[in-house]
Amino acid sequence: MNSTFLSRLFSGRGKLGCFGVILLFAVMVVATNFIGDFLGKQQRPQRYAQIYGCLGEPENGVYYINTCDEPIHLRYCFYTEPGTHNTVCRTSLLQPGEGVSTVISDRLAMRAAGADIWSSQIWACKLPFLPDMVPNIHKRTQMERGCRKPDDEQAPPVGPDPELQAALNANEAP
Repeated sequence: MNSTFLSRLFSGRGKLGCFGVILLFAVMVVATNFIGDFLGKQQRPQRYAQIYGCLGEPENGVYYINTCDEPIHLRYCFYTEPGTHNTVCRTSLLQPGEGVSTVISDRLAMRAAGADIWSSQIWACKLPFLPDMVPNIHKRTQMERGCRKPDDEQAPPVGPDPELQAALNANEAP
């Protein structure tokens, strides 16, 4: 009897042998992961648009320098004490090698207006997607950092109080 790979995969009576079951299971797991990843990228590409390795070290007062070979949208947020509505977020389109120059002036304007910065977050997305707080994929009421399509309507963010907003507007980059 010729013992080829396929004949060894099955036992003599056409039933799947132990090795065949293990091999078939492994192939199904790998195929399911590849198919799920492909379909996810086709149906919700914004879920896969967040970039993690494109932000370089600050130089000459410029922060969050784009080190990728493509333009990105960058968002940074400064959060204050919960309930004070003094969160400041800015989104910028950065070409390769460009950075943001308003970071320090925003922090100083917040402190001058009496807002204590409790935390900050920075994240970036591939074009054309925009960084924003998006619903968690498993719990729609919980928001997390992510990317959204430019035409998706989001709830308007609660902005800083008028005094802080005036100080921030004075620090806008041209």
